[in-house]
Amino acid sequence: MVKKNLIRAKIAEKESNYIKCAKAIGVSTTTFSQKMNGRTLFSIDQARLLSNFLELSLTEMKNIFLM
Repeated sequence: MVKKNLIRAKIAEKESNYIKCAKAIGVSTTTFSQKMNGRTLFSIDQARLLSNFLELSLTEMKNIFLM
């Protein structure tokens, strides 16, 4: 299960928003919101793109998306 609270914290830390994150992973804002609310899942590529956009470390990425 994706740890959405950690993603939200990183989005705030980077002074970003759902619109910019959605654009970074190539989806609509609605789709990104659905992923953040657990209605749909992030693909591996989307998780990688979002991690790069938010400049997550490997440990942060594993903690958010894998554990």
